[in-house]
Amino acid sequence: MIKPSMGLDKSTGNQVKQGEQQSKRRKIKMATELNRTMLWTRSKTKNFLTEYMEGVTVKNFDQRLHYVVCYNGNNVWWVMNKRIIDNVGNDGKCPSEQGHSKFDRVYVVTADHDGFLVCSCGYIYQYMAPCRHFMAVIDDEKFLLPSLFHIRWWKQYNYYFASDVGSLKVNKMHDRLVATYNFFLENGFDDNGVFKGCCMCDTGFLEMDRSVDLSSPTYKVMEAIRRYTNNDGPVQRNNTKFKKYLLGNEHAEDKYDEIGSHGFGLSLGHMDDDDTDAIDFSNVDVFSICSKRW
Repeated sequence: MIKPSMGLDKSTGNQVKQGEQQSKRRKIKMATELNRTMLWTRSKTKNFLTEYMEGVTVKNFDQRLHYVVCYNGNNVWWVMNKRIIDNVGNDGKCPSEQGHSKFDRVYVVTADHDGFLVCSCGYIYQYMAPCRHFMAVIDDEKFLLPSLFHIRWWKQYNYYFASDVGSLKVNKMHDRLVATYNFFLENGFDDNGVFKGCCMCDTGFLEMDRSVDLSSPTYKVMEAIRRYTNNDGPVQRNNTKFKKYLLGNEHAEDKYDEIGSHGFGLSLGHMDDDDTDAIDFSNVDVFSICSKRW
């Protein structure tokens, strides 16, 4: 403890001791988490992910239930909150929410030729882990594998490389982690050092048969929101002015042709925070998956 009456030397020494104690507690926690079973989740990723990322992952997967998805072909998906569909039937402007401005957006999830998926929300680039819009696209726990997450979120990696005790234990697990880290480093980033996204190749997801329905009511609402955003700006939360751009309105003129199929680039939007039940996964060998995938 540091008191105002302490001298500079003594207070500095106490600060150093506190830092050492915090570091020791953090290392002990890493070692404890390595073998601890998280009873609050049924996800098999609990054997790989840190407690923090496991909680975020379960929540993001559950949040997929609040979104609708439209497949546009060429490995491009549009994702939108279901609440927007409910508001379309209201005339004029819906009651606005209190506080800072929030916006309704259509998020775009795309897959490149190597099978890496990214989302226009920017979450995957920031955290190197799947976002809730990504979860809405895959919509099946069998595709949610630990290898979708950067190795920084693996509790084994944190123990063996982020603590003095683990880094001294050069064993079989250590060697496998080094090999997996090298896979991530060599294949998970482009030439500019930008994270490519969550790799879905060799999972069977991209090979699934999908139909494109550009006449569905959901697609028309998404199309209208994208056109409104391109011409008039972001759609404020619960505002239905975008209905003037619904397909079939011959009076709506815009510059929609200038919008690429991959959306408007990165735009961080508001995310809902509703919780539902946890999920259940099957066992996976993450090391063999990474080795096979890259």
